[in-house]
Amino acid sequence: MVGFLHNQRRIWQWLVFFFYPLDFTFVCPTEITALSEAAAQFEALDTEILGASVDSIHSHKAWINTPKDSNGLGRLSFPLAADITKQV
Repeated sequence: MVGFLHNQRRIWQWLVFFFYPLDFTFVCPTEITALSEAAAQFEALDTEILGASVDSIHSHKAWINTPKDSNGLGRLSFPLAADITKQV
């Protein structure tokens, strides 16, 4: 899921906000896809998931659209944010 993120979270809702180094690396796809597969469990706990890296939205989209057997992520159950200015 790639797009603009709007802050519509309720103030009492939990958030798992994680950073990973870069798209298309061998470091994190296993952990990111595991979080995506567990998204329903987090939702049951009223918890959202948001991933971020310094890559662009276009890079995120390409990584998501790349099949898992080609070092891609495939479809995710949560958005990836782009912190290209490294301000977060």
